[in-house]
Amino acid sequence: MHQLLTAAQADTYRPFQDLESKKLIYDLMRSPEKFYLHNRRYSNSVIMSVVFGRRTMTEDADVEALFRTIDLFIGNQIPGKWIVDGYPQLAKLPKWLQWWRPYGEQCFNETISYDPFTFGWMVC
Repeated sequence: MHQLLTAAQADTYRPFQDLESKKLIYDLMRSPEKFYLHNRRYSNSVIMSVVFGRRTMTEDADVEALFRTIDLFIGNQIPGKWIVDGYPQLAKLPKWLQWWRPYGEQCFNETISYDPFTFGWMVC
């Protein structure tokens, strides 16, 4: 991917950016209240087009799964959100006393079931 993302290659991606910019403007005109979602789709679609040759749409289940995963990841990066990060000895408590564990396991199960190589959900 490093070879794809050099400054010398940047001009070859203008058609992708132009196409996605037009789609972004169209989406913003149709539903301006989804401003944040449209911009996320735009940036993801440019990247996916450059790297994998595949555009993404707002209603795409794979894109929605990706955004959920990103939101879960970012939401858990807040310093001090989980007391166990500051006191790792709490991880030695019995599982039924680890009140944070069900949420963590839910996040893990949701993100691990996604197969990036097929752009879809794996059958476990």
